[in-house]
Amino acid sequence: MDRISEVWHLVKLLREPGTRVVLTGQPGCGKTTLCQQVVAGARASGLQVGGVLAPEVRQAEHRVGYRVVDVSTGYEHPFARLRGPEPADGIPVGRYVLDPTGLAFARAALTEAQAGCQLIVIDEVGPLELAGGGLMPEVQTVLRGPASVLVVVRRGLLTEFLTRFLDQRFHIHEPASESRRRPSRAGRTPWHENTPVCSRGVCDPAPAAGGTPAASEEPASESRRR
Repeated sequence: MDRISEVWHLVKLLREPGTRVVLTGQPGCGKTTLCQQVVAGARASGLQVGGVLAPEVRQAEHRVGYRVVDVSTGYEHPFARLRGPEPADGIPVGRYVLDPTGLAFARAALTEAQAGCQLIVIDEVGPLELAGGGLMPEVQTVLRGPASVLVVVRRGLLTEFLTRFLDQRFHIHEPASESRRRPSRAGRTPWHENTPVCSRGVCDPAPAAGGTPAASEEPASESRRR
């Protein structure tokens, strides 16, 4: 699937009210870039879009932090920076220090998006959220609401995220570029952009680009009956 087809496949999916899509993959595989393209495509299709994006801040080809962007307004704020040798003000999260004012900015953007947006983007749910902090209160509220949701979760945290939301039905999508660079293992079904996964073990399969699910994309409940 080329990138244009991938973007419009996701836009078509997210145009259905209440759809939940998890965008997953390793750090640096293009999740935020794909989110930005889906936001543009969704707006072009007439949807009102809100939420937050967290693009990288780079210096001399090295990632040194993140900024947070309010999808509704385009305003942005510093969000996280690499930890230095000296103690720094902020919330330590792995190799980074989170800016408390950036976190407050992101929380406000997610709260405001619930006032009328048809699609809400959450980039991303990380270790801080899964520990109950960060944006988790807003994530929980958004997922209880009527809007469609596109949420970014790195692959190493995906299982933990799904177990936190057992009442939700999720489509799992991995950027096509990430899928192509990992060879499938012999004897296993390769993970690809249309694989249906759901936290309850039963999920309507994500349609292929042509709109018809492939045979390998049947609901988990059907495969267990045979």
